[in-house]
Amino acid sequence: MTKGPCPAGGVHKAWGFNYDVWGGDQQPVESPVVQAQWRHCGACHAFFYDGFSDKGQCPAGGGHQAAGWHFVIYHGPLTSPPSPREQGDWRYCGKCHALFFDGFPANKGRCPAGGGHEAAGWTFVLGHIESNATDWMDTQERTTWVLVKDAHLTHGGCSRLAVDPRLVVVARAHSEDLAAHPGLWDKKTPEGFPGHYGSDGSLPSGPDGRIAKAVGSSGAENVFRGRIRGNAAPPGPDTAFNAWWNSSSHKATILNCNHNTSGVGIAFGNDPDGWTSYYFTQVFHP
Repeated sequence: MTKGPCPAGGVHKAWGFNYDVWGGDQQPVESPVVQAQWRHCGACHAFFYDGFSDKGQCPAGGGHQAAGWHFVIYHGPLTSPPSPREQGDWRYCGKCHALFFDGFPANKGRCPAGGGHEAAGWTFVLGHIESNATDWMDTQERTTWVLVKDAHLTHGGCSRLAVDPRLVVVARAHSEDLAAHPGLWDKKTPEGFPGHYGSDGSLPSGPDGRIAKAVGSSGAENVFRGRIRGNAAPPGPDTAFNAWWNSSSHKATILNCNHNTSGVGIAFGNDPDGWTSYYFTQVFHP
């Protein structure tokens, strides 16, 4: 399933909560506490305000293209902080007309109209449905994690493998680092394994490794690269898992019962020689 083009490059990456926004196939009635005319853009898959003749700036090119249901979003009156099942600080961007999270003072994301988003209008509050740690991963990452978890429990005889969101961050950052630096994959560890070095010279394991910096102590990492040209189908979770399962060292990492938590991150990038490379990273921790 396509995630739509992201103005930061590549496609959107799901992160954090799953949100609950009210909508229907007819235009809802606006009230003093909700704003109507919010739509899904069929080109970039973002949420945008469709109340102006100007449709903003879509990262897929041109203006946003309204598709699907009509939505309303709650904006107040905000007489108390959002509840544990709500998140505030959502804003309308006056440049691109998309909805964006304005909760990071120093990071306004990437606006397709240039620079960061510029907050305008109401401050919105989005409800979110009950979530669990696996929601930190997108569908492909979650499927990869489930394949490994099932093997860890069934074939390794282990009792547990849970998702640690901090490890998802580590894994995804490494995949994105590999995708952003073609050729980095070919740099091998002293043991002869490719794909584990970060562009800053870091390695996953050891007291100063990427995993220890995130969770306090060392762990392990499996990486996989799949490459395609033209219209070939991209490698999926089963491709990465089968590559790991058929490698004695990667399989041993999967079946190690000392590993109780894990996280998966996937990214892709274009190589100078015409290939598109997909990087799968899974990190493990006791």
